[in-house]
Amino acid sequence: MAIKTTFSDIQTGYPTSKLFHDATMKVQDRDGFLTWFFENLKSHTQYDNLFKGLDHSKALIEALCHTSFEHENESLNFNSYERLEFLGDAVLDLLVSKKLLNIFPELEEGPLSKLRGALVNEESLSEIARVIGLGDLILVGKGEFKNGGLEKNAILADVVESVIAVFYMEQGIDGAEVFLDKIVELIEKENQVKFFDLAQLESFDSKTKLQEKTMSLYKEHPVYEADSLESGGFEVKVLLKDKTIASMTHQSKKKAEKILAKKILNNKLYEEVIHVN
Repeated sequence: MAIKTTFSDIQTGYPTSKLFHDATMKVQDRDGFLTWFFENLKSHTQYDNLFKGLDHSKALIEALCHTSFEHENESLNFNSYERLEFLGDAVLDLLVSKKLLNIFPELEEGPLSKLRGALVNEESLSEIARVIGLGDLILVGKGEFKNGGLEKNAILADVVESVIAVFYMEQGIDGAEVFLDKIVELIEKENQVKFFDLAQLESFDSKTKLQEKTMSLYKEHPVYEADSLESGGFEVKVLLKDKTIASMTHQSKKKAEKILAKKILNNKLYEEVIHVN
């Protein structure tokens, strides 16, 4: 008699979606899935720091549920994160606006809006999602999983906003702000750069200008890659059309990306790939 594989038999360290798709014995009923999901959540590296207060929150599961998972598992009766993302976007803008007003009392509305845009965008939110390991918890369908959905910036950024909405719904604006403070602390520790800093505006401007330039020339975004060095710090490269056009070592990935983007713009290094097939 064949032995059925249970969820607990699957190799640990897999994303939740892979755990679900690879198991030969799947939890089919809603209550069973809820029990399994929250048991799995406890093994997440940021469970105690970020998610412990949301034990058995149906809204949290829906905040992590992509439309592809919703459609492939209709019997579980979960909605996707889209409505929560709508709310979370507004809550995040409110919280960031409040912090910017307090931190920079001398800034006028224009610069404040620009700085908020530099801090809250798809790139920055997807980076936050990666730092806190949010991709390990997102529920996607089989096809989206195979297509690398857990690494797509748009999905990662959307889920950051939808999770913020859950904290707001269940713990109020104070709970949402505590969550934001914790993820800001984690991203600052990772990048060794203050999150609420005017330097972020300069970084955003140079990287945005480079992206606009490469999109106009090649219909492609520049790709930033960073490798940790044994001696400390990072080797950071900027690739365009799969070719490295600039690189440097630095203690901070974010600062290196800003420096390289400015260097590429000033020296028109993006033109080096014009003749690349």
